[in-house]
Amino acid sequence: MKILLVKLNQEADEIIPPIGLGYLANAVRKNHSVRVLDCLKEKISLAKLLDFLQEKKPGLVGILFFTMNYYQVKETAFAIRKRFPSMKIIVGGPHPSALPKETLKEIPEIDFAFAGEAEIGFPMLADALEKKNPSSSSLEKIPSLVWRKKNGVIVNPNKVVENLDELGFPAWDLLKPETYPMAPHGSFFRQFPVAPIIITRGCPYGCTFCGGHLVSGKRIRSRSLESVMQEIRLLVKEHGIREIHIEDDNFTFKRKFVEDFCNALLKEKLGITWACPNGMRLDTLDRELIFLMKKSGLHTVSVGIESGSERILKLVKKSLNKKQIREKVELIDSAGLNVIGFFMLGFPTETRKEIEETIDFACSLPLKRIAFSCMQPFPGTEVYNSLLESGEIEKVNWETCFLFKATYSPKGLSIEELQKLRKQGLRKFYFRPKIIFSMLGEINSPKQVFFVAKRAVHWLFRT
Repeated sequence: MKILLVKLNQEADEIIPPIGLGYLANAVRKNHSVRVLDCLKEKISLAKLLDFLQEKKPGLVGILFFTMNYYQVKETAFAIRKRFPSMKIIVGGPHPSALPKETLKEIPEIDFAFAGEAEIGFPMLADALEKKNPSSSSLEKIPSLVWRKKNGVIVNPNKVVENLDELGFPAWDLLKPETYPMAPHGSFFRQFPVAPIIITRGCPYGCTFCGGHLVSGKRIRSRSLESVMQEIRLLVKEHGIREIHIEDDNFTFKRKFVEDFCNALLKEKLGITWACPNGMRLDTLDRELIFLMKKSGLHTVSVGIESGSERILKLVKKSLNKKQIREKVELIDSAGLNVIGFFMLGFPTETRKEIEETIDFACSLPLKRIAFSCMQPFPGTEVYNSLLESGEIEKVNWETCFLFKATYSPKGLSIEELQKLRKQGLRKFYFRPKIIFSMLGEINSPKQVFFVAKRAVHWLFRT
C-alpha cells in the first residue's frame, strides 16, 4: 500500500523534522511504500496537498494532530474525503490521544485514530487495510487503535514499545534534516544543520497543566547508549548534522545515562554541539553533572519554572520552590550555559498580583531568554478536567490553543487583560540592553535573523 504521512502547514515559530512521523515511516516501510510530507517546511497549502494526493494516489493518509490545529485537521479531512472518497484517513498525536472518542465523533471523515504510541499498531492497520474491509475481530487486535463499530467508537487498549531500541531510527532518509531552515526549536543554535532526537519516553510527574503522559505513558523508558550514538553518527556522517537537539521531556531523569552519554560524546570527538530546548527538570541537576554536560558540548538548557508564586507552584504540583529554582538557575549560569526559562500565566485562581510576581521573578533570574505562555486547558490534563467538573469552562475553543494566545483566564481577569499582562512581561524582560545584546550575539547568520524576528513578532506583539 502507498502511504503518505503528513504534517500540516500551520503557522509556527519552529520548522523542524517531524520525527514522530519518521518513526512511523520506519515502522511501516518494511511492507509498504511510505513518504513523509512536511507541508510547513515545503509551504504546501491545502489545495496543493490535494493536488499532491491526486498525483501520488496513496491509499492511506496519516495526519499529525495537535490540539491547536483541530480545525485545520477537520477542514483537511473533509476536503480529502470529498475529493478522494475511498482514501483512508488516519490521525494520531496529542489531541486524539487525549480525546479519542470525541475525535472520531466530531470529525466523521476520519476513518481511524491512534491514542498513544502507534509504532506497534500502525503497521498492523496498514496490513489489514491492504486486504480491504478488515473485520472487527482483526481491528480489535490492533493496540491503541480508535475505530467505529456499528454506532459507537471503540478505543483499543494501549501498548507501548518496551525496548525503544526495537524502533530503530526515524526514517532520516525521508525526513532529510539537512534541508531544514535555520528555525530549530528555540530558534538559537551554535552550529548548523541541526537535527532533533528522542532518547526517552514517558513522564512520571504530576504537573496539572501537562498531558504528555497521554501519549507516552508515565513510566520512563530509555534507549541504549549505543543506539543513541549510532543515530548521532548516522546524522553526522550521512546528513552533515553539526548540532543535536534532545527533545525529551525527561532526558536527565537517569543521571548515570546522562554521564555515559556525555563521556561518549567526549570520547568520539564528533565535533557536535547540543542543547535541550524542550526542557530539563531543575531537581535532576547538580554541579558535577552540569559541568560535564557543558564540557561535552551542551550550550543551552531550557527549564520549566512556570511561576514566581509559591502558592501557584504548589497548586500546579511543580515540586519546586523559588529558593530551589534560583539556586539551580544560578548554578547552570555559573557553568557558562545559556538558561532559558519557561513560564505560564493564568492558572486557575491566579491573581494579577501573582502574575506580576512571576514576571518580576523571571527578570530577577540570570536567564538569557524566557517564554511567557498563557496557561492552556489542554484536553486530558488535570487542569482541563477540573475546570470542566467545576463548570468554570464548558467547551474550549481549540482554535486558540496556541501558547501565545489565551483560551482561558482565571476569575477576576479577562482574556484581554491576561494577554496584555503577558505582553507587558515579555517586553519588561526583553527590552533590557543586556538581553538584547546577548541575543544578537547568538545569531549565526542573516538567514537566522528572519526566523528570530518572526518569533519575536509572534510573542511580543500578536494578540
